[in-house]
Amino acid sequence: MEQRERISGNQPAPAPAPEAVASRSRAAAETALAAETDLNRITKNFRNSVATARSSTLAEPAAATDGREVIFTGNTYRSRSTNSGSTWTDLGAFPAGPADAPFVCCDGDVVHHAGTDTTFDIMLYTNAALTNGVVRIFVRRGLTDTVDCTYTIDPGGTANNILPDYPHIATSNSFLYLTSNNITNGTTWSGSQVRRFNITQMSNCQSATTNIFTHVGTVGQRVFTPIEGATTEMFWGSLDSATSFRMFRWPETSTTVTQLTRPVAASAFANPDCRGGTGNFDFVERTTSFSIGGFRMRGAKAANNVMWLWHSSPIGSQTQAHLRGIVIDTTNNAKVAEPLVFNNSNCIAYPTLGGNSDGEFALSVAFGGNKEVGGTAAQGTVGVDDSSTAGFSFPWVILTASGTHNRSDGRYGDYFTVRASKRCSRTWAATNYALLNGNTTSAHVNARYVEFQSTTDLVCPA
Repeated sequence: MEQRERISGNQPAPAPAPEAVASRSRAAAETALAAETDLNRITKNFRNSVATARSSTLAEPAAATDGREVIFTGNTYRSRSTNSGSTWTDLGAFPAGPADAPFVCCDGDVVHHAGTDTTFDIMLYTNAALTNGVVRIFVRRGLTDTVDCTYTIDPGGTANNILPDYPHIATSNSFLYLTSNNITNGTTWSGSQVRRFNITQMSNCQSATTNIFTHVGTVGQRVFTPIEGATTEMFWGSLDSATSFRMFRWPETSTTVTQLTRPVAASAFANPDCRGGTGNFDFVERTTSFSIGGFRMRGAKAANNVMWLWHSSPIGSQTQAHLRGIVIDTTNNAKVAEPLVFNNSNCIAYPTLGGNSDGEFALSVAFGGNKEVGGTAAQGTVGVDDSSTAGFSFPWVILTASGTHNRSDGRYGDYFTVRASKRCSRTWAATNYALLNGNTTSAHVNARYVEFQSTTDLVCPA
């Protein structure tokens, strides 16, 4: 949204220090784009027909799965599949919001909680001036067409003056988490919040016990998103500076959030210039795309490790936009790796991570563009860090959503999802998209639902 762009632009980023010397704990691997036919890890890859009919060109697809059933959301639409994405049913328009925020805006997200067999999806609603908003949580027992109940989260209360921007949801064993980047009166960042709801109560449409963590800090606007794969505690992270990472952890058994910081190799926060495709437009141009604020930071837990990845502009020997990160062992809070995902011929941006209990990570990411000279349009891709890779790294990505165009305004969207699939062992369900044969209408949206897997198990059956 425009408010988040303007506010983020007012937050100065610390100047990056020289790149740290690589150590044995840093796993760096150059990511090379491979055609999906080169590897057998893709088991499903379907275009969403409802997105093609109704989506904004800022598609932002997210999906939640339960076996072969899928709820798939994006800007302006929701859809459902009962056959792993082969066909899609439109779930209809979102209802209007409350009087103080009646307009359906954007920023949809969705997650399925296996323990209660309940699906939760969200939508941001605003007033006309974009100075107030609410997040509505839709509750579906199972992955059905029917919404059983809704919860409306209104941080501004009766003052009607807070926009809970950039909401995301995730689950742990016992809770649903909602993060928001709060903007007061449309102009001032007033803190990031994490709300924790009793998920059993919500799944039964009861009044839900809620805990709220609010963070302002001392380093300027920082945006939180909950990790994927949480079990008995939730994690999220942020950068205090170009060389300092802060981890937050919230155990299910406590109402207290703890924090720690760890040094990381320097990242750079300037416009990385990732132009390409027809028209040669930049797809990583908006302020939030290369801000230190954390709009593009994502994390996931796999076994005892939590990995975060975030954007960096060219720095040191990395000549294109790329991903830097950290892996922390949750048993002792030790930093065990600093992943580096780059390709010096193409930009890599907008990561989303998933993990599994076997310690493997999965990635959905945009790949394309080239600093100064241009390249391909942004392409949707996926990758895996499993036992076949060295350390913590993503040495390849597989093309899943081909594209020919970027938007002309530098926006791309960042509500992709990667989540462990219960249908087959060591398999993930992911979303991504590209703009194909144009950049102006929903018909150009190539939004994908993808199932893919580790090399450490047999091919998932059809």
